[in-house]
Amino acid sequence: MIQNLHKTLGSTVFEDLFQKIESGFYPEGSKLPAENELVSIYGVSRPIVRNALQALREQGYIESTKGLGSFVTRNKSLRFMDFRPVVAQEDMLRCYEYRAAFEGVMAAQAALRRNAKDCVQLQKSYEEVEKLTNSSPGEIWEADIRFHETIAQASHNRFFYAGSSSHTFSNVTGHEQCFVVF
Repeated sequence: MIQNLHKTLGSTVFEDLFQKIESGFYPEGSKLPAENELVSIYGVSRPIVRNALQALREQGYIESTKGLGSFVTRNKSLRFMDFRPVVAQEDMLRCYEYRAAFEGVMAAQAALRRNAKDCVQLQKSYEEVEKLTNSSPGEIWEADIRFHETIAQASHNRFFYAGSSSHTFSNVTGHEQCFVVF
């Protein structure tokens, strides 16, 4: 497993813009800062910013129009996995097996790559879940989702982040639906 990745300046700018688009900081339809502003924000050269923007264009996250700038075309990753509805206990068991494998690796990478800001966010998310132990299932659920998203962000791997927010299992029992998102 790759532990110490050498990140280029271009990949750092790309990853940060990608995370800001994914998180909704730059919502769909919004205009990104101009190239000159991005150069100033990231402290990099214009060609590096252009390469990062090109990568975002190629992946369909932004569209650029000469003279107008770059606009976000979507703020959520395409689902790279689709799961059939979870309708039996066996399905739920397989779901938890999958989660255990996925979340374990994601947490391990977060432990290796976290920074001070990540540690603060992880602690806040953990404490939020802990203080809600006697709350409604919906409140606990939302806090748990935020905790897992925080772990994914701390991994500094956009695939874990996209994967953690794209896995939705639905359990259909009668007229109720239960979504399991991690």
